[in-house]
Amino acid sequence: MDKYYDYLNGTKYTNCLNYTFKSNNYLNRIEFIIGRCKNKTVLHFGFVDHNFDTINSKINSDTWLHKKIMDVSNKVYGIDIIQKEIVKLRKKGYSNLYCVNILKDKIPTKLKKIYFDEIVLGKILEHINNPVRFLSIIKKNFKFKEIIITVPNAFYIGNFLNCFRNTECVNSDHRYWFTPYTISKNVYLSGLSVKKMFFSYNRLNKYNLILRFIKFKFPFLNSTIVLLVK
Repeated sequence: MDKYYDYLNGTKYTNCLNYTFKSNNYLNRIEFIIGRCKNKTVLHFGFVDHNFDTINSKINSDTWLHKKIMDVSNKVYGIDIIQKEIVKLRKKGYSNLYCVNILKDKIPTKLKKIYFDEIVLGKILEHINNPVRFLSIIKKNFKFKEIIITVPNAFYIGNFLNCFRNTECVNSDHRYWFTPYTISKNVYLSGLSVKKMFFSYNRLNKYNLILRFIKFKFPFLNSTIVLLVK
């Protein structure tokens, strides 16, 4: 990452920067997050996952990320902006949940005093109007060892296949698709730095050997970019 530093912080410029990584940098996003959070104190942004019905479905199938983090961490705190869903979760016995929009609300003093081993931003920056400001506020107001960021990859193979149908398949609340360089640029402009970067694959059908080969041979074509940030 050092050789790109001057471009990421804006002191150098080129209109054709080749931003490359080793071809074996891939992993499973959920497994990676859970592994990093084991026995740690964690702050999880965007834990609600859109609505309560979605959460219930994921709880029943053991795929709700916040619950999976709870199961392995020493302690986990959650921040989201959807008040009514947070109230429902509190009634179900989930604690340490805060309804805070850090872009405009006062951040609770209690959270500012805690040292977090991990801050998890799982598929949240693409929902934020100003990712640089959002990350800058986190850097300024929280004590932490590292941040785990996951964002949708613009180079995802499904996007290229959809191009042949003149179609984009996208979450209607997303503001951005990110590339490895553009998400790194957002990180550096916020005053943070990238420690490591990976590409995350979804669980693959073992019978789809061609797709498995493509995704492992060319990690850039996987669905998600994962970063460790400090």
